[in-house]
Amino acid sequence: MKVYYFLIVLLFYCAAQANGNSPPQFTAPSILVIKEDRPIGSVVGTVRATDSDGDRLTFSVSASGSAFNLVQVYNTRGNAVSNITLKSQVNYETVSQFDVGFTVSDGVNTLTRTVTVYIVNVNDNAPLFNKARYIADVLESTPVGTQILTVEATDPDYGPPTYYFYSKDSDSISQNVGNFRIDQTTGNITLITPLDFEKDAQHSLMVMARDQYGWNSTATVFVRVGDVPEEPLTTSPQDCYDVFKAGNTTPGVYTVYPSSDVTKSKPPAPLMVYCEDGWTYLQRRSGYRNHYPVNFDRDWNDYKDGFGDLRGNFWLGNENIHSLTKNKAYKLMVQVETLNDKKNYVAEYEAFNIDDEASHYTLHVSGYSGNAGDGLGTHNGLPFSTKDKDNDKSFGFCGDIYGGWWYHDCRLADLNGWMEWFTGNKWLFLDRTVMKIKPAFVN
Repeated sequence: MKVYYFLIVLLFYCAAQANGNSPPQFTAPSILVIKEDRPIGSVVGTVRATDSDGDRLTFSVSASGSAFNLVQVYNTRGNAVSNITLKSQVNYETVSQFDVGFTVSDGVNTLTRTVTVYIVNVNDNAPLFNKARYIADVLESTPVGTQILTVEATDPDYGPPTYYFYSKDSDSISQNVGNFRIDQTTGNITLITPLDFEKDAQHSLMVMARDQYGWNSTATVFVRVGDVPEEPLTTSPQDCYDVFKAGNTTPGVYTVYPSSDVTKSKPPAPLMVYCEDGWTYLQRRSGYRNHYPVNFDRDWNDYKDGFGDLRGNFWLGNENIHSLTKNKAYKLMVQVETLNDKKNYVAEYEAFNIDDEASHYTLHVSGYSGNAGDGLGTHNGLPFSTKDKDNDKSFGFCGDIYGGWWYHDCRLADLNGWMEWFTGNKWLFLDRTVMKIKPAFVN
């Protein structure tokens, strides 16, 4: 009898082997449509499978589906369901459509369904300008209606943006600002009123590109105005570049008339300056910290009037620097040499001027380039301080510690005090320094 039962079991086993293991039945979506702002963890679809043999089922996803998780809903013998959830954010701008393979296995048989995933674009990017800063050089005689510059921004989500002038102070937008008008469709900036070099040698504007949902970005526009003399009655040089143009190419001390109005026959008081290749020197210093030939630890009046030897170490004087830079757009070059290894570094700024004494000779400097790092740029917009006049932003008294300079709390550049300059990742300890200016239009 036992042999009989054994033969029956063996017969059924052999029949099962002959028939084979049945593959599971697999159901998966043919497509998935997902907005790119869908939160991580969201359920975006479901996979289901059954197995007539009652085998335990497992799901998996292909490598192209790295953005997805499979979260089990239930799994009993022969019956399994899992939700497809977002594992990471999807991005339309990176890829808008891709295929993913979802697989089920009963341990013997494997089935795969290919699902096409479509990402729906959502407006989650601001238009971006192709430049952070635009510069236009325009003569004051330029006719009204002339297009002087075009700004351009692109929006990765939607079509062309709308352009405006933007005021940071009032947080407002407009199509017209001062002498200028911006076309809201093309980004063309045109002149709507005449320019006047004697009134404004440089205009600083902010432009905005905005899409229909309010996403926006900004850029800066500098309009540098070129002088056109009105029948000059004097040929007195205003700076070293005028001296250089007149044929005086030998470096040395010359007389200039920085505040002269070229439409008047009487020039103002002369100013002695050191000139080289059209550059007007504002400062020169050698000798580290306390070992220099000229003492730079001076009071307000000394820094106002200037001190030292123009052929050696000197400060030209804040009043003189203001007189030079108030009526013409200038660029600034800073040259330094390190104390120990005698390496040379340069920082050049596209725009430089300082205010008058009533405004504490506030510094205006922008447009850095060079290999020294933007050490002076962090001092932009700061008033001048000395050991007897504290105008800095520090709780301490920077001018009493470091010498006359434009301080915040306290400095990343200091050529009149401890002779140091911060490159952005290290301090340079200096043995020689030069500050010099030339008209912004000159190469």
